Amino acid sequence: MKNIVVSIPNSLLAGGIVMQLKKSNFRVYREDDPRGIEDFCIGADLDVLLVEVREQSPYTLAEWLERYEAIKKRCEYSRFVVIVDENTSPELAEQVTRARNDLLIDAFLYSSVTGEYLSAVVDSL
Repeated sequence: MKNIVVSIPNSLLAGGIVMQLKKSNFRVYREDDPRGIEDFCIGADLDVLLVEVREQSPYTLAEWLERYEAIKKRCEYSRFVVIVDENTSPELAEQVTRARNDLLIDAFLYSSVTGEYLSAVVDSL
């Protein structure tokens, strides 16, 4: 069973994702404050970190990449998945796509995908 840490500031989106992942038989932890997430992920024996990126701090792509770099040192086999709202932030969605092309993240999803698809992507990692 994979250990998934979800850090998504939109509580409605986060709640739906957590519920779907639990239905898909993952062990899911939710951490809303990204500033202390490194220790939280290490304590949860992280397999997949699933986060939402936004244009404002502390949720920017650059900040998440920096945090995950620190996490990866302690959880070397973990995977990093980014969710982005492609409709309200098309430029940010392009940055996320480039980050995936540059292998800085393991996968990305648009916030408009179904819960079943999200679960399938996480399961494939």
